[in-house]
Amino acid sequence: MIEVCKLIDKLSGSSDVWIRIVTIVIAFIAFLLALHQYTKAQGWQRAEFIIKLIDSFEKDKLVKAARFMLDMDCRTIKMDEGEDLEFCNAKLIRALEIVDMDEGFTKEQQAIRDAFDAFFDFFQKLYSLLNSNLIKFNNVTYWNYWFEILSRVGTLKGNNNYQKLIDNYIEEYKFIGIHRLIDKYNKNPDPLLTELFEKEEVDKLEVINNRIVVVLMPFEEKWSGEVYEVIKNILVSNDYEVRPIYQEIDNSDVCSIEITINEASFIIAGITHYDENDKVIYGLNMARSIEKKAIIIPKDADAVKNMPSNLRELVINYENHKLGLIKLRDEIMNRIEQKKLPLLVDDIMIRFYRGY
Repeated sequence: MIEVCKLIDKLSGSSDVWIRIVTIVIAFIAFLLALHQYTKAQGWQRAEFIIKLIDSFEKDKLVKAARFMLDMDCRTIKMDEGEDLEFCNAKLIRALEIVDMDEGFTKEQQAIRDAFDAFFDFFQKLYSLLNSNLIKFNNVTYWNYWFEILSRVGTLKGNNNYQKLIDNYIEEYKFIGIHRLIDKYNKNPDPLLTELFEKEEVDKLEVINNRIVVVLMPFEEKWSGEVYEVIKNILVSNDYEVRPIYQEIDNSDVCSIEITINEASFIIAGITHYDENDKVIYGLNMARSIEKKAIIIPKDADAVKNMPSNLRELVINYENHKLGLIKLRDEIMNRIEQKKLPLLVDDIMIRFYRGY
């Protein structure tokens, strides 16, 4: 009996300790609940912030124009001032040229530059927000599509020169944020997007047909008709499909012409004179931007007077009489059979893009 009384006294004396323990447990649970509520509120605030960023990205007219130019090869694009741009990839070559001063660009070229500046500046801001821990990288998965496009724009547009063009523009004008974001994305890319874009790259490679030849000539001139018949007959007899471009080349049809040139195995161009405003030279500029092989047939010796020396290996001279046409036919076939078709290499005619 005495021992039972002692035990009761002992438990009574420890009640304060149990009260303290229970108080601490309740306080800890309350803290966890408060932390959960705070984290949840922070998550909602971050989500609302991301939604606003997406909204800005979608609605900004300049950013939207750049998105179309990256995502498509040809399209009519509504620019910031409400004017229509008949876009094709070749127009990027001159518009995104690296220069010391932003001078000498046409209104259209400057509009393209403004669009890309706005696009890359958006990602610069996004990168700054990540660096400030205001958002996390797993919050920006909406832009994974654009990280993929910028990583492989060269193959998606059918020529790696476009990749170099975009990368050089980003580096020269210090848009480092987009490169940092792409590097981070590439460490853990979206497998579904990667599969989608790899398939598109394969489809692009299959566009080029080794049996198509595009012929650019001033068809309104008598000499070109005779030469074209020689070209067509020798190519058709060797199972080539000949696609002459008859119409005047201007901004209204530049997209369809670039598509035609892109599908070709090589180009044959007949020139009356070497002038930057000549429609055939204009077409050759497009072929140059996607590194097509070419043959140039001048009307006479005067037609090549102003031609750069590094273009002369593309030339097949001929004399305007029956024997001369036979020699022309044989030389064209000789070049095709021996695969002596030089490329329209980069930088040969870059100055002529100022006409775009």
